[in-house]
Amino acid sequence: MIESRRGKGLGSAILSQGMEELHRGFGRQCAKKFYVEGVVSVSNDPSNKIARRLLSDTPTAITDEVSGEAALQYLKLLE
Repeated sequence: MIESRRGKGLGSAILSQGMEELHRGFGRQCAKKFYVEGVVSVSNDPSNKIARRLLSDTPTAITDEVSGEAALQYLKLLE
């Protein structure tokens, strides 16, 4: 990411708006409850801060199946 864009809340805004859109879209299809999952590398501090704030403050430590790296899994139930 371009350094001048950091700390402006863009990542938080994108995640929040995306979850709202998912909730509206799935709500129209009769899925009133569903989980949003985020898998973030343990070395990605900015993304982990956003995920802890917006998804869960108690992530699960995992190994990412795609990269093989240590990661944190965040789950949030949307109702």
